[in-house]
Amino acid sequence: MAIIRPPFTGDSVLDSWTNQITQAINMGLTLPGTQGQSTGGGTSGNTAIYLYQRTADNTAPSRPTSVVYDYTDIENVTITANNGWLGAVPTSGGSYLWITFRYISKLQDTITNANTWNTVVLLSEDGATGASTNIIFIRSASAPSTPADSSGVPANWYDSPPAGTELLWASSGIKVISSTTFTWDTPFQIEGASVAEVSIYRKNNNTFSTGGSYNFVTQTLTPPTDWLITAPSLSSNNDVIYRISGVTSGASTQTGASVTYGSPVIYAQRSDGYSSARVLLHKKYTSSTLPGAQLFSGTFTYTFSTGALSGGTINGWSQTAPSLSSGEFLFTSEALAYAAETTVDIPTSSFTTPQITGIAGTDGTDANIQRIIYLYDSSINAPSTPSSTQGFNSTTGNASATGTWTTTVPSTPSGQALWIATTNLTQAQGSGSFTSDGWTVYKASGYDGATGSPGSPGSTGSPGSTGSPAPRFSTRRVYASSSTGAPGAPSATLTWSTLALSSITSGWSETAPTAIATSTTLIYFSDFLFIDVTGTASSSSDTGSTPIVGTSFSGLVTFSSGNFILGGSPITTIDGGNIQTGTLTADRIVANSITSGQLSTGQLISANSQLGANTVSTTNVLSNSITQSTYFNASQTGGTYPYYVNHSISMPVAGTITAITNITAFGAAGSGDTASYSLFIDGTTQSSISITGTGVLGLHTFIGSKAVSAGTKSVFVAISGISGWTPTSYKVDTVALRTYR
Repeated sequence: MAIIRPPFTGDSVLDSWTNQITQAINMGLTLPGTQGQSTGGGTSGNTAIYLYQRTADNTAPSRPTSVVYDYTDIENVTITANNGWLGAVPTSGGSYLWITFRYISKLQDTITNANTWNTVVLLSEDGATGASTNIIFIRSASAPSTPADSSGVPANWYDSPPAGTELLWASSGIKVISSTTFTWDTPFQIEGASVAEVSIYRKNNNTFSTGGSYNFVTQTLTPPTDWLITAPSLSSNNDVIYRISGVTSGASTQTGASVTYGSPVIYAQRSDGYSSARVLLHKKYTSSTLPGAQLFSGTFTYTFSTGALSGGTINGWSQTAPSLSSGEFLFTSEALAYAAETTVDIPTSSFTTPQITGIAGTDGTDANIQRIIYLYDSSINAPSTPSSTQGFNSTTGNASATGTWTTTVPSTPSGQALWIATTNLTQAQGSGSFTSDGWTVYKASGYDGATGSPGSPGSTGSPGSTGSPAPRFSTRRVYASSSTGAPGAPSATLTWSTLALSSITSGWSETAPTAIATSTTLIYFSDFLFIDVTGTASSSSDTGSTPIVGTSFSGLVTFSSGNFILGGSPITTIDGGNIQTGTLTADRIVANSITSGQLSTGQLISANSQLGANTVSTTNVLSNSITQSTYFNASQTGGTYPYYVNHSISMPVAGTITAITNITAFGAAGSGDTASYSLFIDGTTQSSISITGTGVLGLHTFIGSKAVSAGTKSVFVAISGISGWTPTSYKVDTVALRTYR
């Protein structure tokens, strides 16, 4: 670490305080009078005490061996020390001001151990007296003697030509740096009726050449070559301005009188502080590894005023990051420019190793929009099936009435049944017209009996028995995989009380298997329509529709053009566990989990809202913030406890993590059995509970929220304190919400 050194002003009191403050900063301490810290050379304490001493030479005095101090009255502090040390800055005693200090923990004490004082250091040194020139005048009938050296104007001499009738004489004097007296030259006679004292100036060069003249008529000076009659500006760091004083005499009408000049002295000098800047170089390349032949080399020059980098061999690098095309990588290297001058040289070795700071992505194609619509009709017999171009608006994809079919469920007269027609619509890549893959007609209800003729009014009878249950129906879809062609239509039985399927043909399941893009195995699906006309049956059986090829993907899949094709016709349903794209636009999306940077949809449906079942995970933009959710779960069957679940979450920028956790415990527990459940975010306990008794079983919900910095953070769930019982299993479901502002 660089040592901070205070500037020297010449004011001993000011320099004393700036030195104390600088020492406190350098040693990581607070100012005197506040809580201090121990240092390598002194004793630990709460307050710093400082002593001062002046000497005539640059030899450090000995540390004090006896110091008596009293801080009991803060308005009247006393400090007495030996070996020439004082508690205040002395104003006399020599040009060199020294300082020592130590820390004390008592308000009043006597210190006799010299080794407890820090090393004596030079605080300040009186500066040297600057150089100066002057010309003095005297009137005398004959040449006067050369004046003796003096600090000012000698006796009988004058700073300006005095009045009188005698001859006018002048002497030029010089006071060199560090001197307090002028040395005067041999006096010389000034002829003429008019006399003028002049000064000339030059920047960064004190070379003097004779020449120039003075015009007594206009009182203007023509200076020698390269010199000016007014001081130039200090335009750059370390600029120096020199001045020479001169005198001229002559008749009042003379226009070209010669000037006698003295020696040049420093009139003014500029000294600037340091400038710093961060210098970046960028280059794009088609590989994530940058060959040595692509690097820059040599020594560059950085200009602070413009920020421009010049020199060296740039080799295609630039200070502005270039735009990237698909498959290109952006490399960046940086260096620090630091100097007191307006420019600084930066060698290649001062730049960091180039790092990848950007990667060009590849845009995917828009997905097809899929939509299922329905039409309704009531009639005795099955109504005519609409054609593939009827029953919908090809622009909006909304259902529309056609023939006897309507978009709302009609009332069903006695003796008629309710019929439903359904079709899948597709809009290719989110634009253009919607197309249908054909309508399918289902009978949704049985027939009502005919209305009997009215009977004659009679007396009020007892309440009638409960009428027969209404007919009911249910549709289900099952899946199978095959690499040898389409399997036969499956069969299954539906239990109406639980809506569970049983006796499903071997190889078929309600869960769609995952298809691998490179596999020759195809996925097929078949639909069941279970109908209970009586409304009282415990179960119904059905044979599914003819199996049709379906598709499910695992990993990254890019669709470049065309429609999804099922059985030779466009389809509208994508059964996918993971669809990832830059933009997903749809009027209706049904999914268990959706994670997207941008989701534009008319209808977003989550099958149910239970935690750990179907979770909608999306990035929302609300109230000037971005919220992104992540779902994770874990389970433990038997095993060793305590049991921990840890999930790492990446925060690209600072924000807030909010976690909602369900812990479900299974097993048998008694009144004295115990367990503890805890939720941690980024190492901080958010919610914790210790339970005794049968309450250790079942569902326990915890919620916590914490503001975090950018980086990888953890959401940690702990199951501990198991005593008196052994859990058969645990299940942990967590949703973590990341909010960035």
